[in-house]
Amino acid sequence: MNEYQRELQKLKEAGLSQSLVRGWFNYNPETGWLTWKSGSSWLGPGTGKGGNRRQDKRAGTKNNGYRRIQIGKLLYLEHRLIWLHVYGSLPRWPNVVDHINNDGSDNRLVNLREATPAQNVINTRRRIGIRNVWQTKTGWSVRLNLNFKTREEACQFAYETMKKFHGEFVSPDMFGITITPHGATNGQEIKRQNGGQP
Repeated sequence: MNEYQRELQKLKEAGLSQSLVRGWFNYNPETGWLTWKSGSSWLGPGTGKGGNRRQDKRAGTKNNGYRRIQIGKLLYLEHRLIWLHVYGSLPRWPNVVDHINNDGSDNRLVNLREATPAQNVINTRRRIGIRNVWQTKTGWSVRLNLNFKTREEACQFAYETMKKFHGEFVSPDMFGITITPHGATNGQEIKRQNGGQP
């Protein structure tokens, strides 16, 4: 079970819903802040625990780039509570709530969007601060992960990209591509290397 699945499980077990979250918090979409409502407590309205000491204060704390809010004994990510507050449910698994500007504490509504896990990690920063770029002994390397509808499209793209940088040293056979008598390698004249079947 990954972090997102655990968060969904926590919400389900705690019985958190849009009405409960709206009962505990005010949300300002322009600032991205959740603030405790009057009468809110640690466990929600009417529980008598925690009192009103957080009334009108920004809820939660920042930790590892994200704001987390404690409800009862559990911690929740603020941006997920906001999504529940505004839309009534979290994105359907495996989709997640993504921060458009990559600032995990900027929870303005215009900065939040639903994303697939692959889309969510596209702008993740690595040790040197740049995604998919790292230093090697001889220079710098780049790696891209792209999705294609067919194997042929993926092979064609890989072949053309490698040929652009390495010229005649790139063999089309390594990518399952046959060069036609006309020298074409586009999708109309490519044949797979599986017995000559198109």
